[in-house]
Amino acid sequence: MNQNEAKLILTVARPGDDGAADPQLAEALALARRDAELGAWWERERLWDAHVRQSLTNVTVPPALRAQILAGQKVVPLTRADAKSSFFDWPTPLFWGLAAAVVLFLSLAVNWSHSNSDNKLASFAKDMLAAAPEDLRHVDVRQADLAKVTGWLAEHHGPADLELPVPMQHSPDLMGCRILQWHGQAVSMLCYVLPGPHHVDLFVARAASLTDVPAPGQPKFASINQNAIAAWQAGDNVYLLAGAVPMEFLHHCVEPVHTVQTSWLAPFAVVFFNR
Repeated sequence: MNQNEAKLILTVARPGDDGAADPQLAEALALARRDAELGAWWERERLWDAHVRQSLTNVTVPPALRAQILAGQKVVPLTRADAKSSFFDWPTPLFWGLAAAVVLFLSLAVNWSHSNSDNKLASFAKDMLAAAPEDLRHVDVRQADLAKVTGWLAEHHGPADLELPVPMQHSPDLMGCRILQWHGQAVSMLCYVLPGPHHVDLFVARAASLTDVPAPGQPKFASINQNAIAAWQAGDNVYLLAGAVPMEFLHHCVEPVHTVQTSWLAPFAVVFFNR
C-alpha cells in the first residue's frame, strides 16, 4: 500500500475506527504511524474533520421550517388510475425536501455523537500538536512579558486567567502566544523557547470543554509521537504542556515547587540540553 492508497482509505475513516474489523484500514493506519509525511497529513485531516463536525452541530433548524414547507404544498386529489402509479412516479419536490431534511437531521445527530466522543484529553492533545506546527507562524505575536501576553489573549477572547506553576510564572523563556480553535472554542497557546533546538508549547482551554480533565493537584503525564505531555487542571482551565523534551523536565515544570527559579530550565537544562 502506498501513500495515495492509504489516503483514500483514511479519508473515509470515522472517528474511533481502529482498523480491528477492516484489514485495509489497519494497514493504512500502520503506514501513517511509520510514514511521517502521511502521519502529519492524517493529523491535519482529523483536525479539519473535527472542525466540520463541530460546525454542523451548531446548525440551527428554523422552528417554522416544517410549517413553511407544508404551507407550500399543493394538494391534488388522486384518481384511481393515479393510485396505481409506480414508486418513482409519485415523489414530489416536497417529498425530496422532507427527505433531505431527514438526512440532514440524521447526519447532525451522528456527527454530534462523534464530536462528543472526541471531547477527551487524548484527542485534545493530538489536535493541539497538529494545529501548532513549527513554522514561521508558530505564534501570532512575539512577546516575552507574561502580563502583556495575557492581555493580548484576553483581547482575542482566549483563556487569559492563567494560574501557572511558579517556575513558569517567572520564566525568561516565554517567546510568544497564539489563539487556536478546538470544537468551536478558543484555546490559548504560549510558546517557551529553550536552549538549542528545543521548545515547549502550553495550551490552555476551559476545563468544561473536556470530559476527562485531571483532578486538581493530580497532573497526568504521557507521550505522543515522541512528544512528552503533561496535563493538569487549575481553576476553570485545563493546561497541556507538550514538547520533544525529557519527561523529567515536564515533571520539574508542573509539580509544585517552593522556591522561585531564575529560569524554569534549572536544574534540568544542564542535564538534558547541554549534552
